[in-house]
Amino acid sequence: MKQAMNDRQNKERSPSDGRFQPAWILEEGTSFTSPLTMDGLENIARHQYKAGTYSCLDDIMNPMWTALTEFLPMTLAANTVTSLGGMFCLASYVLTWIYTPNLDARVPGWLHAVNALCLVIYYTLDCMDGKQARRTGTSSPLGQLWDHGIDCICVLSHVTSIMAWLQMNVQPHWMLLAIQSALQYVWFVAQWEEYYTGVLMHSTGQIGITELLYGLALMTLANSCIVDPSVYSMALADLLSQAGLEISPFLHSILTSLEGTFGIEALQLNHCLALGWYAVVWFWVTLSISRVMFHLQTPQCQWEALTKLLSPTTLLAVPVFVLPANVLEREMRYVLLGVGLALCLLSIKLIVLGMAKQSYAVVQLDCLPLVATVLWTIQLEERSTSNTIRWVWQLTNVWYLLRLIWWVHAAVAPICQRLDIEVFRIKEKRERDWEGYLWHVRHAV
Repeated sequence: MKQAMNDRQNKERSPSDGRFQPAWILEEGTSFTSPLTMDGLENIARHQYKAGTYSCLDDIMNPMWTALTEFLPMTLAANTVTSLGGMFCLASYVLTWIYTPNLDARVPGWLHAVNALCLVIYYTLDCMDGKQARRTGTSSPLGQLWDHGIDCICVLSHVTSIMAWLQMNVQPHWMLLAIQSALQYVWFVAQWEEYYTGVLMHSTGQIGITELLYGLALMTLANSCIVDPSVYSMALADLLSQAGLEISPFLHSILTSLEGTFGIEALQLNHCLALGWYAVVWFWVTLSISRVMFHLQTPQCQWEALTKLLSPTTLLAVPVFVLPANVLEREMRYVLLGVGLALCLLSIKLIVLGMAKQSYAVVQLDCLPLVATVLWTIQLEERSTSNTIRWVWQLTNVWYLLRLIWWVHAAVAPICQRLDIEVFRIKEKRERDWEGYLWHVRHAV
């Protein structure tokens, strides 16, 4: 049986690399029911994960993550570990939604503590899943897809935890939406960089994902018992005065200029933190783009790579700069969820197609429902009630959730068949060998 499988594999041609094939609207070789080609499946089967450099905190925490992994049952699949971590993020997201539906109300201190705990548990399990896969001898490309897909969705929970203590749903309301979109854009660009370079960067210098998420958990915990949440909504000038600091004419001119530029009556601490976050995002995105440009070198490949950023940039900009302020104020949660799910879908598609070495269309048709909802909202705002607008956004959220579930299933099912594995169950070796042989027989030319 094994000899027959080896003979079949030796006869197979090397799968093609379609990442540089022009694709403006539809990815070549794909269909509505199957996003992966046969060459794409073979590329995924041969994929080897390459991580970037790890930070100092990664090296410090790694022995603890390894020790915790030893407590897991040998029958527990690595993808189950990943999904358990995602469930903690889901719990955090739902609880925060219950207590502050529009992210404009103060939440109890214990909720901040719960959010911090959920974040720590999620990331700890996220760092343990790969170790569990190697420990049980079940490492596979599907593990990377599942891990990064869950990470992509959990970004929504991380941002919600920040917003719960920043209380950012104030004028200008677009700042709150921009915080989430900016973080998701960084995640997309990181996957875009891996799409072309084959390496996923975890850190910039000694600052990486571990420092960012554990730092966020620490700040969230501090807001549960130490920091007075009202400090974030204080005018920066008043805050400096209470601290005994004199505002120089130069600093006053800068504050006045920022207030005029962004339409802010009085610049608050949460505004300053948001503007600082935008600057950090721009720095990270610039670094990723520069690394990809250096890797590709030829102008044609560089241009084709840059065009792949068109669709996520559209999803980032259109809701932020086009939606009316009163709609954002009333329906902020549904807008955040709709934009978040749309960006998650684009990112997960890029992750899968990157490992499959397939083309990624410049114009992603999955952007159209969200753009249409934004334009329709503008029309409804002029002649309809707020309930209709909410219904439209709820319908958009349901669409993107179902579309995301369908697309993941359409991609994961053939991958499981090709790799002869299951998502949440560890197969016996004999079972894997037999089903793998049957797969090769069915797909013999």
